Amino acid sequence: MRTIVRNFQLTIFRFVTCLLISLPSISFPANNLQNFSDWHPAAECIRKDSSNPNIASFNAKTSFLCNGCYQEPGYPFALNDKQNFPTKITSDTGEFISKGDSTFLGNVIAKQGNRTIYADKAIIQHNATSGELENIHAIGNFRLTEPGIRIDGSRADINYPESKKVIYDANFRLYSKHLRGKAKTITTIGKSKLLLPRASYSTCAPGKNTWEMRTKKSRFNRDTGRGEAWHARLYVKNVPVFYWPYMNFPIDKRRQTGFLQPSYSHDSIDGTGITAPYYLNLAPNYDATITPNFMSRRKLKLDNRFRYLTTTSVGKIQFNYLPNDKAYKSFVVDRLANPGIVPKADLRYLGLRNKYQRYGFSLIDHTAIQKNLFLEINYTRVSDDNYVFDFDHDFRPEAVADPSKLTLPSGPKLLGQENTQNATALLQQAMLTYRNPIGSFSAQTTQYQTLHPFLGPLGSESYRRLPELDFQSNPIDLPANFETKVAANYATFKMRTVPFSSPLTTGKRYYARPALMYPYSEPGWFIKPRVQYNMVSYQELTLTAADRTAGRPTHSSMSIPLYDLDSGLIFERPAAINHEQYVQTFEPRVYYLYVPNRKQATLPLFDSSPNNFDYNQLFRDNRYSGHDRVSDANQVSLGIFNRLLTSDAGQEKANFGIGRILYFRNRTLHLPDLSNPTRRWSPLAAIANYQIDPLWNVNANLVREPLNRSLFSSVTAQYRPTAVQVVNLGYQFDRSNHFDPVVRKPLHLRAAKLSSAWALTPELRLLGKLDYDLNLKTASDILVGLEIHSCCTVARAAWCKKRKPSASLINREHDYTLLLQLVFKGLAGTNNADNTLRSVIPGYAPNDHAF
Repeated sequence: MRTIVRNFQLTIFRFVTCLLISLPSISFPANNLQNFSDWHPAAECIRKDSSNPNIASFNAKTSFLCNGCYQEPGYPFALNDKQNFPTKITSDTGEFISKGDSTFLGNVIAKQGNRTIYADKAIIQHNATSGELENIHAIGNFRLTEPGIRIDGSRADINYPESKKVIYDANFRLYSKHLRGKAKTITTIGKSKLLLPRASYSTCAPGKNTWEMRTKKSRFNRDTGRGEAWHARLYVKNVPVFYWPYMNFPIDKRRQTGFLQPSYSHDSIDGTGITAPYYLNLAPNYDATITPNFMSRRKLKLDNRFRYLTTTSVGKIQFNYLPNDKAYKSFVVDRLANPGIVPKADLRYLGLRNKYQRYGFSLIDHTAIQKNLFLEINYTRVSDDNYVFDFDHDFRPEAVADPSKLTLPSGPKLLGQENTQNATALLQQAMLTYRNPIGSFSAQTTQYQTLHPFLGPLGSESYRRLPELDFQSNPIDLPANFETKVAANYATFKMRTVPFSSPLTTGKRYYARPALMYPYSEPGWFIKPRVQYNMVSYQELTLTAADRTAGRPTHSSMSIPLYDLDSGLIFERPAAINHEQYVQTFEPRVYYLYVPNRKQATLPLFDSSPNNFDYNQLFRDNRYSGHDRVSDANQVSLGIFNRLLTSDAGQEKANFGIGRILYFRNRTLHLPDLSNPTRRWSPLAAIANYQIDPLWNVNANLVREPLNRSLFSSVTAQYRPTAVQVVNLGYQFDRSNHFDPVVRKPLHLRAAKLSSAWALTPELRLLGKLDYDLNLKTASDILVGLEIHSCCTVARAAWCKKRKPSASLINREHDYTLLLQLVFKGLAGTNNADNTLRSVIPGYAPNDHAF
């Protein structure tokens, strides 16, 4: 059971307090709102947002969270204007000396382009010989404004030849980061560099220091977009909580090298975990992230990700490495001594290797070698069978193959293989594709790393295709409006030799399917007769002992013609719903399919398995996937499809389809599935999608037998009133061959799902997810969380309960996790918390404002 360490915060506070005692004390005056004349109430911010394109403004959400916003003054020139502007000075009284010292008193204003200086008194020094401006000494209520920045102080010394300014007793604002701060002095060099000894800064609203960073020395560089600080202390409500000898952080929205938000976790498996991601902005077209991940029970793990984008390629390389996993070593020793429910003559025991150096590697690449030549690589490998189970967040779903599509059709799929933690096969594929107007030709190698996690489902070995050649032609026009199309494939199927697994037939397969079509359509109707000829040949087969005993040949082939006729009508009429005009369509469709029966029992079974029956299956020419089996048929599919389109843009607001198959004879080819080969009618299949309004969207899918016996049904609804509010409702029932791995009995899936991210106020948002298993009568997955947003912080807390992959009707074990996160806006970049919430709450969007 995963738990949180109760005394973590107390331990950190004690450590930090002891560390800070030895540091010199720095005193800062209280915030004076009179110095923040650029701070405006929320209503004024919203009103002024569009008043001047040269004003750096913020949206309504920021104004509400902060109860106001900074408002820059209007600038007379375009922000990108680089010309040299003259300096203009006005004051109540003054004496101007072109070569010497000039004194100005009362409301002194000096303007140069978009830069303005205010002061009570100014002494301006010109060179006594050349008359060039050299220095300005501004005294009393000094203020400097220019695009993106404002600095207030008691006085300032400005050296023009060196482009240097020193402001004393300064308060400053960096508008692009919603950042304010103060320092004893601020030294600016040129237009980009700021030096601040003994400074403090925060992104909180003036007068509200929820958090504040205090430093012994700071430096900002607007050219690089980075800030640096030495001996930095983080204060929360004026209480010191952390200390950094040195830190580097962004001051604008540019992609920058530096640390992202660290995270803390604790559970009974990994122990105390601390991650500190470091982002490397190596170039505009490639970057890297290095994440040290310390787990007290496993030790240090390094997660490395490299992304790249060139004129011809885009891809990602990920390598995660754990030199010596102490927790895994203890687990292996304990499991070998106490096997529990897993017998020792089981592939899962082979996964318990005495190697505790663990790694995960993933490469995804898409390269355009030439205009019509493309290379795609998707390769994932892990060190051991339990790696994905232990570190299920290491790789994104694109690197994890769908086990139901990889394993052989030798039995029902295991319950709960829909998430990456239960994946039993990792894809390893390279494909070279050439496309031209005739069609596409590809050469590829495909294999899978089959996993047998000790506490998860037992994976099945998959065939390796080394190599595979595939050709798919585009439709080719022939005389008299005929068209032809050809598909061809060659593959060599191999298998790994694995203990405790049954040997399987291997060999070569040649496949071709030419087609001749006569598509004809007119406004309101279409008819598409087609003739296909399916040819498959198997050569150099290596048979198993059972195959040889049954007398199966080492060379075999099959040829089957397929005849189908697709036809339909399309009716349209205007429709009005809630005083809105639409176009409604009524589309009856009839699809006839005839395929003669051919004996196929002696043929190998490399990649064919039953397709899921749904509305789209009504109009396919084969109820099996792959090239090894072609279902015999003499049937007609009857369907009706309706659409509701907006009359102006033609966008689809709703659709509904329903249909069945009428069989004229029994089916003789029957792979293991739930279909009845002697029935006259297929189950009724229906599909519906409805965009009720911009807020509501509903999707439904139904497969139902006569006598009200559902085989499959699912309904999902999403309500999204705002960008940060969403509610998802769902129900799913599946009478397919799901299998409980412990009690080893079929188990129909019945589940209800609810998830939501709901903003109660601009500051407070509730997070929740509930997956309820109606068979086990228990909640399989629960998440209850809370987000609290302020002007400058985001706090998240969530409690999670998740059923273990090995759970069943008998074993109902769960993992429990408590997640805590505190984000100081503007202090560092983001981490993966938002991505995690998106994966559990569809439609989730972060409510943070990226200052």
